[in-house]
Amino acid sequence: MKLYLAVAVLMLAFVAHTEAQEEETVGSTFTRFGDHVTDMTRGLLFACKIKVVELIKDKYDKIIKLKRIMNCWFLILEAYYIFSHFEKT
Repeated sequence: MKLYLAVAVLMLAFVAHTEAQEEETVGSTFTRFGDHVTDMTRGLLFACKIKVVELIKDKYDKIIKLKRIMNCWFLILEAYYIFSHFEKT
């Protein structure tokens, strides 16, 4: 019986000791909070960078497509002008 009581008391002392070691200080809490904010900011900046690159690529593709269309129209108008000029002379 004394052995069971001694084991129970030792278990309670062990649990109390481990809980006392797990308590955080204010400094460690702020450090952990700063680490979380840093990780969140890095993730957010990475996501924003990817989105900006996608938007720039999309705009660049649209500009290239518009440039090709304008070049085609310019060639058509140039050909029309050349052929209409030769017909008049």
